[in-house]
Amino acid sequence: LQNSRHVDDLFPLFLRHARQVFPHLECIEELKNISDLRLPQNWYPEARSIQRRVIFHAGPTNSGKTYQALQRYLAAKSGVYCGPLKLLASEVFHKSNAAGVPCDLITGEERCLANGQTCSGHISCTVEMLDTRVHYEVAVIDEIQMMRDLQRGWAWTRALLGVYADEIHVCGELAAVDLVKELLVSVGDEFELHSYERKTPLKVLDSPLGSLDSIQPYDCIVAFNRNDLFKVTRQVEASGRSVA
Repeated sequence: LQNSRHVDDLFPLFLRHARQVFPHLECIEELKNISDLRLPQNWYPEARSIQRRVIFHAGPTNSGKTYQALQRYLAAKSGVYCGPLKLLASEVFHKSNAAGVPCDLITGEERCLANGQTCSGHISCTVEMLDTRVHYEVAVIDEIQMMRDLQRGWAWTRALLGVYADEIHVCGELAAVDLVKELLVSVGDEFELHSYERKTPLKVLDSPLGSLDSIQPYDCIVAFNRNDLFKVTRQVEASGRSVA
């Protein structure tokens, strides 16, 4: 420093010190990109590299919308089914394998390979477990209206924007059509709408169930968190019934 002629000669020393104290300065531009949450569609480069075709199957419960989507899933060379519940993912897993289409099951709790050791071309998973880096011919995203859910909605949004599939079948309520279309505008995907009517009438009971002692064989009990599921299971088993 004694031989320095100008205060600017201190700058290289200051910069070296700053980089030691604040190492993130070396990757500041990358950090800016990572922290920019304004364009979530750009988080999925694989999906953006292809022209995707989205078919929305809209209708109420028991209208056949998911059935129609799964027919295309089973006919494809490769496919992924994304469902809201382990129960639904497991159902598609068993139906696919029973139909002669090898299918793996992936949930947050287990991974079951149809062929034992090698991965199959078809996957049935809970929506959070979707791998957006794997290419599929057909994808099915069930209960797409769950995008509105405050706790899990991010997973459906991620699946819709990020699934790396040529043909995407989304199933859900008619009320979700506009939201899906608006999201797809940002990525330029093709969009089709298929509407369905309920196949059988839905009957609402005049009185509540009352207690779990009133459940009948093949009834389905739905809960929305792990603790409630275990609690209900214990209560039903205590009455002498078996629970899946």
